[in-house]
Amino acid sequence: MATAQVRICLSDVAVAADVSVATVSKALNGTGQMTAETRDRVKRLAEELGLSPNAMAHALISQRSLTVGLITNDSYGDSSCR
Repeated sequence: MATAQVRICLSDVAVAADVSVATVSKALNGTGQMTAETRDRVKRLAEELGLSPNAMAHALISQRSLTVGLITNDSYGDSSCR
């Protein structure tokens, strides 16, 4: 029987580090003003909990999905195309 995989969120790291979700986000992105101790603690807990970036969420925020689309016209064998 397969077990459901739990997805770790910024809020989970925030609770574990006793900081806000905004602080977790800033710590992981290297922005914002906080002590080096707080930044290191948040990064360590995020790694320990298994936080992984959500590619779809990042694509929404950055407005870049890095996805390539391809449109083709399959006219092979079509006698009307010469």
